[in-house]
Amino acid sequence: MELAEIEYLLRVNVLLHGEGLSMQQYLLMRSIRAHEVHTMTRIATKVGHSTAAATGMIDHLEDRMLVKRTHDREDRRRVLVSLTKKGISLIEKLEARFDSAAYQMEVELQA
Repeated sequence: MELAEIEYLLRVNVLLHGEGLSMQQYLLMRSIRAHEVHTMTRIATKVGHSTAAATGMIDHLEDRMLVKRTHDREDRRRVLVSLTKKGISLIEKLEARFDSAAYQMEVELQA
């Protein structure tokens, strides 16, 4: 990994930390947005943890009203997780800030 990539990742982590998110939570929220809905089993697989550990991560995001859980109408045992409007808004805000950070780095590298 090149120095510029490392610096960009550090800037991204600072922005995420400022919003109270870890990189793993951010990536999970992006994955949920891309698929609209995830089951808890799929989330556990995505984050590489047990369903119980993934539940803790979703609990935190749900407490912040960034995701919501619903039960599948066809199989009430399945819990579905989707982003709330607040969660979508936060992802969009962060992506804009990441683009700005990348642009700023380009300007700095050209100077």
